[in-house]
Amino acid sequence: MIARVVTMASAVALVLLSGGCSDKPETGTIRGTVTVIGGRAPGDPRPPNSAEVLIHGDGDRTYSAQVAADGTFDQEVDPGHYTATATFDAGNDCGEPIPISTGPGGEATLDFTCPVK
Repeated sequence: MIARVVTMASAVALVLLSGGCSDKPETGTIRGTVTVIGGRAPGDPRPPNSAEVLIHGDGDRTYSAQVAADGTFDQEVDPGHYTATATFDAGNDCGEPIPISTGPGGEATLDFTCPVK
């Protein structure tokens, strides 16, 4: 009986030390860059003036990542499979959706090269 009580107390202590019970899985991260090429400076890749990356998952899971001035983005997401698209400079499309996945605590990299027409 004493061994069971000690074992139960150890299990409770382990759950408390590990952060308790949580229904929400640990998030993953999708990060990358958006680069434009062409237009007034053909052949000279550069960050866009403004850009947004939309990351679409199953059901209603959608994330919007604003792209920084240097062309980078970083978005925490629930673990899963996604498709991502990028738009730049007032709605110009960067092309077809790109599939990407991440797991709990994982990191995935996604780089867009967007042609200026």
